[in-house]
Amino acid sequence: MWYYGGMASTPEKLVKTKVVKLLKAKNVYYFFPATHGFGVSGLFDICVIYKGHFIGIETKADCKKKPTELQSLNAKKAMEAGGSVLLIHNENINEVASLLEEIDDDSAVKLNRRCIWAFENNRTDGDRG
Repeated sequence: MWYYGGMASTPEKLVKTKVVKLLKAKNVYYFFPATHGFGVSGLFDICVIYKGHFIGIETKADCKKKPTELQSLNAKKAMEAGGSVLLIHNENINEVASLLEEIDDDSAVKLNRRCIWAFENNRTDGDRG
């Protein structure tokens, strides 16, 4: 068991904590959808709206952990709807800040979609543009 700030945490929880720190630093709107048997299963761990752009973030403890088929299906649907999806683990956490910076740099008219939904070898870029 990992310990962070006096409280027991899992390795995935530590990744979520790092992501939230990055989001808070840019004053980003985000929430953790908790269905608890109600609503849609397989949702992202963190849903973000930044400057009108939806970002679904799934967190894993490390790059060896894979999303479920349902999580991947929801990621595909989010991409098809024009959002970005990130599968974030401790080794690629910088992708969150990178995407936020990319959105900052783009004009309001042209927001790029980004798909980082890697199952192995840290990163796989999907549709962009």
